[in-house]
Amino acid sequence: MQDFAKSREGVVAIDGKTLRRSLDTAQSASPLHMVTAFAADARLVLGQLAVDTKSNEITAPPKLLDLLSPQGTTTTADAMHCQHATAEKICAHGADYILALKGNQGTLADDVARFFEAPEASVSTDITWLQEHHNWPGLQAISRIIATREAAGKTTTSTRYYVKSAPLAPERLGEIVRSHWAIENALHWVLDVVMNEDQMRNRRDHGPENLAILRNLAPNLAWVEPSKGSMRGKLKRAGWDDNYLIKLVTGFT
Repeated sequence: MQDFAKSREGVVAIDGKTLRRSLDTAQSASPLHMVTAFAADARLVLGQLAVDTKSNEITAPPKLLDLLSPQGTTTTADAMHCQHATAEKICAHGADYILALKGNQGTLADDVARFFEAPEASVSTDITWLQEHHNWPGLQAISRIIATREAAGKTTTSTRYYVKSAPLAPERLGEIVRSHWAIENALHWVLDVVMNEDQMRNRRDHGPENLAILRNLAPNLAWVEPSKGSMRGKLKRAGWDDNYLIKLVTGFT
């Protein structure tokens, strides 16, 4: 964590996750939804905030960014967080952004899609016309990625659009977009599959949020510990061996 704070570089991915079993129908309480900032290259959870419902998730990133002050990094987020307030806050902290663009930014998404109808185009800094209509904070370039996925013998193709605060080359754009998925593959997958978070039934008071914060901290401790072993193995060992647990905690501070 200290090394990341000193370097102030790399990709900070922001995404939300719902704790499905925290739904409390008896108290008419919605399931807890946590929005997390994740250092994709260092594989560290930098911070998280709880929100009332998934519909309120878009209000969390600006608050989370104020806690982190991500100067010098590139912040990525899915289309839900492609919001004026989020882009403005990222720029205010001296960071760059790459935000996925979909229908929730209707006219902006339509304009960018029409611009990229030419098949050879993938990145453009010709955005004066776009800014005249949308005045998007810090916008320097727009991009299109055509993604191909092969699974179970089937091939699917999708087209994705992005707004960026820096005119990155297509190769670097691809690297950063792939890095964003670390929050799903390296963090959310661990929480769901290794730590079984979706089956946790804590529902009362601040219990779900407090335990979710501890579960987000646990992978940090295991990732920075240099010995060989899987995430599941390290967490089990920490539960069995107090000396190893102390080693994890002291190595993180």
